[in-house]
Amino acid sequence: MKKYNFPLKGYTDKTARNKPITRGTVAQILSSSQVGPNDVKGAYNFLVKHHLTNSPSFEAYNATGGLKKSHISSSLNEWMQLV
Repeated sequence: MKKYNFPLKGYTDKTARNKPITRGTVAQILSSSQVGPNDVKGAYNFLVKHHLTNSPSFEAYNATGGLKKSHISSSLNEWMQLV
């Protein structure tokens, strides 16, 4: 994972694995996995371009907001249906 430059803090810091993840980090992971931008705003724009978010603006996306594992799983499942 490190060679792909994914923003995964738990890759080297095992204590980070049990902490919440933000919407922005999930966007970065998804965007990076598709060779898209790695910055948060660029990753949000990637989601918009590919119709993977309904948020009308970057501010409304709430990139610093946390996500639960169930929400991430649900979102990834929806995204995989679109790929």
